[in-house]
Amino acid sequence: ALLVEVNPLVRTVEGRIVALDGKVTLDDNARFRRSRWGDEKPASDSLEARAGAKGLNYVKLDGEVGVIGNGAGLVMSTLDVVAGCGARPANFLDIGGGASARVMADGLSVVLSDPDVKSVLVNVFGGITACD
Repeated sequence: ALLVEVNPLVRTVEGRIVALDGKVTLDDNARFRRSRWGDEKPASDSLEARAGAKGLNYVKLDGEVGVIGNGAGLVMSTLDVVAGCGARPANFLDIGGGASARVMADGLSVVLSDPDVKSVLVNVFGGITACD
């Protein structure tokens, strides 16, 4: 695997630690070793697949507020702020540092393709990313 991600972890009222979400990204060059996993591919029309084809880090969530930011930490903090205000984030979308206008447009296209999204919050830290 290239990436194994488990987050968030929560503590239940009983004191148990439970993973609410998980993601595994397999190395296509090693797929032949695990043929039973090789047949399972995401639907080509899924938002994750569309974002991945554009080089975007996107995770679909269950809410109604689209979130776009530059940097995983900033996006995670923004998700927390949205939730803290009583709304539910619809996605995690990290456009990365130094993102161009084209990357932002691609990100907006993916987020706005989600029928659950009612609004979009863009949080871009203006360091190496132009904000104009």
